[in-house]
Amino acid sequence: MPIDSHIKSGDGTGNIAKVNDQGALITSSGQFDTSSKVSLVATTVYNLKEPRAGQQFVITGIILNASRSVTSEALISIFESSVYQGASVLAILSIDVAKNTTISLIGLNLAVTEGEWLSCSTDDATCNVTVLGHYITI
Repeated sequence: MPIDSHIKSGDGTGNIAKVNDQGALITSSGQFDTSSKVSLVATTVYNLKEPRAGQQFVITGIILNASRSVTSEALISIFESSVYQGASVLAILSIDVAKNTTISLIGLNLAVTEGEWLSCSTDDATCNVTVLGHYITI
């Protein structure tokens, strides 16, 4: 027997949480994810997402790929950096990816610090990184 009830925001806006068609509780209007893909060359820093004033980027998924030309495995690092193509300030993920392998990390909820670049690098050539996520206003 269902119980009729409402969950309202506490900030005075009167926003009410809803349940979607899949049965998940939705507490915000939600954001659509965007993706950024880069093909890496060894020892070069690549930027995946730029900082935006008053916003944070939330990582919801990461896809890592080491092609068949990788020697045996490639260390792929994803990190925050303070400047464009800068060195790591805060490591988010470092993982060895075997030759000709793809690793998908989905269902993540990782916030990049406001004002920081989301960057990546590898120690071996011919790797690909795709990051999925969206910006939220803070």
